[in-house]
Amino acid sequence: EPGVVPADGPITVAEAHRAGVTVADANRAMLDRSLADEALVRRVADLGDALADEWRLPLLERLRGW
Repeated sequence: EPGVVPADGPITVAEAHRAGVTVADANRAMLDRSLADEALVRRVADLGDALADEWRLPLLERLRGW
């Protein structure tokens, strides 16, 4: 859900996605330009609507070979 996260405040997980992908996983997938961990990139891209198009679409393009 879009919003603002305070830099000094706590973050409470209200609900975890069943795929178990973390924010750190999503960041690693986005930075993996060479598909060194293709399985992770695929897991993150497969989140569907749980992931913003701005993140999901570049991952899908990368998996398709650009």
